Amino acid sequence: MLRRTRCGLYAKPLALRRDPGSICLGARASHPVEGKPICAHKGTSMNVWQFTASVLALTCTVQSVSADDSRSLGVPQESEVWRARLEATNRIRSQADPSRVRVVFLGDSITREWPNDIWNENFASLGAVNLGLAGDRIESLLWRLVHGQWGVGSDALRPSVAVVLIGTNNLGSTSRSEDLASGISAIVRLIRERSPKTVVLTLGLLPRRSTDERTSRLIAETNQRLSTQADGINVVYADIGADLARYPDQVREDFFRDDVHLSEEGYRKMAGALQPLVFRLMKSAM
Repeated sequence: MLRRTRCGLYAKPLALRRDPGSICLGARASHPVEGKPICAHKGTSMNVWQFTASVLALTCTVQSVSADDSRSLGVPQESEVWRARLEATNRIRSQADPSRVRVVFLGDSITREWPNDIWNENFASLGAVNLGLAGDRIESLLWRLVHGQWGVGSDALRPSVAVVLIGTNNLGSTSRSEDLASGISAIVRLIRERSPKTVVLTLGLLPRRSTDERTSRLIAETNQRLSTQADGINVVYADIGADLARYPDQVREDFFRDDVHLSEEGYRKMAGALQPLVFRLMKSAM
């Protein structure tokens, strides 16, 4: 059963069961760096009202939703490009043996585009599978999880850790950080409901190489909300983006290949911060 929050756009702190033997990993408090909005692919954009409606569909009703009913959650993208990428991600999922998957990475192009050598060096040996999908948004990630990618029964994923990095493609569609945080918390709740022993590692939205004041503020506010929704045990928040900054208000340009996406050096820096944390969370979930 998937428990939704009380009606309203403001996500309540996650009320999650604290498993015995778990350890608490504190998140670093820091402000993300300014960056520039990314344009969605043609046919994938949603205006603020459409996005707000999708968040309401995720969080507004106080009720328990069965696995069948939960298939109505989320909103797929309509573009052929996204559909083709979805099919490719579905093939990756179908080739993954759920009994051998220890870590699942969920997200958009930032997750999808891990360089092979860096991925193999840091995560392949941990039993990780990459289900990132370029151009994905919060609502479409949730949709693909409840429409087959997470799986059910013996085919369901039951990883020790799920790494969630999503939301950068929603920044141009809403000015409300509570909308973004509510949608991400719906993904977290789905994962925890489907796999109660999985620790969810929620990553803050990454900084941008250049941006306007509105987007910079929205990233900072969203990350602050995500940090308060984590309990530090079953749901852990980490501001990996802080490792990409030269100063609190300036990123290292060599860590980015454009305003949004990381360079190879940027991925190496992120892996250096992320791999030890994932490994510690795996040990705590055993």
